[in-house]
Amino acid sequence: MLPIASTLKHLLDLKGLSEPMRYQRLVLAWDMIVGHEFALCTKIKSVHHQTLTVYVTNSITLSELGFQKQAIIEKIQEQFGKPYLVTDIRFVLSSLRKL
Repeated sequence: MLPIASTLKHLLDLKGLSEPMRYQRLVLAWDMIVGHEFALCTKIKSVHHQTLTVYVTNSITLSELGFQKQAIIEKIQEQFGKPYLVTDIRFVLSSLRKL
């Protein structure tokens, strides 16, 4: 008999729900990963082909996050295990003032 965790993981994989669940966990943990100040100026848009796209409200924050990109990827992998669904991050300046 399989443990419940293995059974649930297998079921989520079969139904195609593993990736959306991991994405949602990433969204919920974003504040902790980048810090509260950066989280206020950013919003996760999507993960496509292991590239995380993040909207950023201003160019200063966008530049700062660009310098920290590798460290952010490493934090994601530490938190969620390696390899995770994110291997690259694309920061995009958003025309929206508030996200």
